[in-house]
Amino acid sequence: MLTDYRALGILLTQFGAALLLTAALVSTLLKLKNWQQGEANPEQLMRERQAFLVALLAEFGIWIGFLSVLSFIFFINHSLVDFVRGAMCAAGVLGTNAYGDWVLWSKIAFFLAAIPFSILQNADTQFVHNPFTPVKFWWLLPLVLFIWIDFWLSLLFFNQIEPYVLTACCSAAFVKISNLDAVLEAGSFTSTVMLIWLFLALAISIDAALKRSKPVFYALMACFYAACSVYVWKYFFTRYFYGVEGHYCLHDSFQEAHGSIGYILFIALAYGLIDALGGLVLHFYEAPLFPNTSIFYKNKAFWAWTCTWLLPFLYWLWG
Repeated sequence: MLTDYRALGILLTQFGAALLLTAALVSTLLKLKNWQQGEANPEQLMRERQAFLVALLAEFGIWIGFLSVLSFIFFINHSLVDFVRGAMCAAGVLGTNAYGDWVLWSKIAFFLAAIPFSILQNADTQFVHNPFTPVKFWWLLPLVLFIWIDFWLSLLFFNQIEPYVLTACCSAAFVKISNLDAVLEAGSFTSTVMLIWLFLALAISIDAALKRSKPVFYALMACFYAACSVYVWKYFFTRYFYGVEGHYCLHDSFQEAHGSIGYILFIALAYGLIDALGGLVLHFYEAPLFPNTSIFYKNKAFWAWTCTWLLPFLYWLWG
């Protein structure tokens, strides 16, 4: 599988991003050793200029890393489905060897680790009158760790894909039931999660529009809502995405046959999490680092959060 040009492209992109971030981390650690916060001597000004260029390099590496993540998701949901025997969606592709699920989790870890640095870098870029923030560079440590883990797991995953080995995939029984029966047949745990999800959906959409809650509470609510959303999408709404009863697979939602709704839902969910976790990061660093900006993070995630619950409900109503 390593001879496939698409797999090679993804691996080379990841490797390039890992090298850029590693170079940025090493260069930064050398500069932070002699950092003099608040000083205006020529040596410190030179360090700040160099650190600014290193931050741009790291930001470029993060964007390349995101590009490799999106390429991987597209590759396993579209191209590899026809390559791996027995695979009907990305679930079968990832299940072809022991590294599939770990690769997916490593990419999620890389995405979450990139949020603090990206938010603080954005703050530095927009508010140049504030003190430079060398503390953001410490967030490169977990970021570099996760991207190298991601690269190594992706390499093992692609290397051990055997196209002639039959893999197991999710199966579906083509039985249609009514919307009311679907609600009644849902288990008690699923019904409870759905009620919590409905409450959080309305609460977080309103909060994103008004921005009145504390950043810590907003971030906790966003994380809990994201977990409930993935569960509810998988174990209740997937039957309406596909029109198939008993088909609990979110990977199929990325395919064109089902409107590629998975891309819309997960991109909206990712944007909402960036809004919430970014606000949390600035909440902890705002007082010492951004004294002239009482309310910095003003990205409105109302439409993103609304999309995560409105689209599934439209499928349910029309299903």
